Amino acid sequence: MLREVTLEQLHVGDLIFLSWNDASMDVGKLPDDDSVAALMRTVGIFLGVRGRKRKHLLLGRSKVPIPQFW
Repeated sequence: MLREVTLEQLHVGDLIFLSWNDASMDVGKLPDDDSVAALMRTVGIFLGVRGRKRKHLLLGRSKVPIPQFW
């Protein structure tokens, strides 16, 4: 069962499904997720968060999920 959680609720080793906007898209301000052409989805093992100025979520063994499960 999928459910939305916050970063504080995640533990190292959790299997997560993540939707994110591709950083390679060169725009000043991103519109909502529905109108972004570079919306990405991936499944992986949560390894933590790193970074001082910009936080990065670390995933292990990430895979693009089969579209029928989105």
